[in-house]
Amino acid sequence: MRNRERKNMTATQEICLYVTILGLLSPFVAYALATVNIFFTLLESGNIKYIYRGDTLRRIIADVKGKMLKGHILVPLTDGEVEPKESWEKRFGIYWIGIPPFASIKSFKIKPRRAKEELAGKPITEWIEEKPEITADSLRGVFPRPFLLEKVELEDRQIVDLIVVGKFAVVDAYTPVVELKGAFFELAGSILRGAVNDILEKFTMDGFKDKNKGEGGILEVLTKIPVSDDPSDPIGAFNRALQKRTGLHLVGATIPEWNPSDPTVRDAMNLRFKAEKQAEATQVEAAAYALQVQTKTAADAKRIADLGSAQKLQIEAVVKAMTSTGAEKGEILKAVARLLEMEAAASETSSITTLVQQGGAQPVISVGGNRP
Repeated sequence: MRNRERKNMTATQEICLYVTILGLLSPFVAYALATVNIFFTLLESGNIKYIYRGDTLRRIIADVKGKMLKGHILVPLTDGEVEPKESWEKRFGIYWIGIPPFASIKSFKIKPRRAKEELAGKPITEWIEEKPEITADSLRGVFPRPFLLEKVELEDRQIVDLIVVGKFAVVDAYTPVVELKGAFFELAGSILRGAVNDILEKFTMDGFKDKNKGEGGILEVLTKIPVSDDPSDPIGAFNRALQKRTGLHLVGATIPEWNPSDPTVRDAMNLRFKAEKQAEATQVEAAAYALQVQTKTAADAKRIADLGSAQKLQIEAVVKAMTSTGAEKGEILKAVARLLEMEAAASETSSITTLVQQGGAQPVISVGGNRP
């Protein structure tokens, strides 16, 4: 009887041990499964994922800094606000999907592209680097996308080719992946092209050339965020239309490179550009020379001032010494005159001319003209 109780106790202890081991290992098992989207999934900061049950969207999860999901809309967080339903998942970084194969993470095809680093002097066919199509299981909350716009007509009927790099932010997370199945890049590009055409057709070639093409420049109006849903409100009109069709907002837009389509115009502008740069270089050189002359003049003036101070001290010393010996006024004036004459003869920078009248007369010191 006692042996049977001892065996039952040993079995219970063994089961407890296994349960304890499984409990300790469960976080590591969950993490390992999350890396392959089985039962759990991982969500990188700044990303959005879509959890499906069969072909039906069950849940959207997002970890976008400063924003939270309300339904399928990403809205800014107020201070200290968190998503109560997902706070524990965000704390551990592991999200529950469900039991496979009924639950899964939505995947979609995208074709990455990027603007090349050095664009100047390259043909337009080399401005954008296309990469092979990949399968993605998450969407970035904010992402850049370059678009090549060829043969855009300006107000004076001149044609330009240009590259626009747009920075997009997801607003309606449902539209780009669930509705458009991930094929939203080209749609966003076509909408952007139409808006850029509308802006550039108001500028001549000279006007467009001189415009700021960086952040806050010629395309800034397209990045305005709408403050209402009123279609007649001009503020954020482009982003209102973009969100309706793609779920995105354009939050940044630059034109890093452009060229006239006509080779003749392009060559003429290159010559003009070189001439302008040469003129700028000449102005810089002239300014540097003027600064050099100004600096030399200031240095000469300081030397003359210093010389004057030294002369004053010498004269005071001579007068003091001769007075102490009882010398007469005429002798003292002659000594001072000889001192000034020697200083003037020794100095190459001073323009002081000393004229000494003999016979004990007062010396006359001229401060203008050239020394003979």
